[in-house]
Amino acid sequence: MAEVTQLKRYDVPRINWGKWFLIGVGMLVSALSCWCR
Repeated sequence: MAEVTQLKRYDVPRINWGKWFLIGVGMLVSALSCWCR
């Protein structure tokens, strides 16, 4: 049972990091495409 609670506890931050990572990558790509024009 302890392993399950640990997994649940670590689930939310991982999703949060992924979301912010995707946002950061999207901003970088848009900035680069603006510079290339």
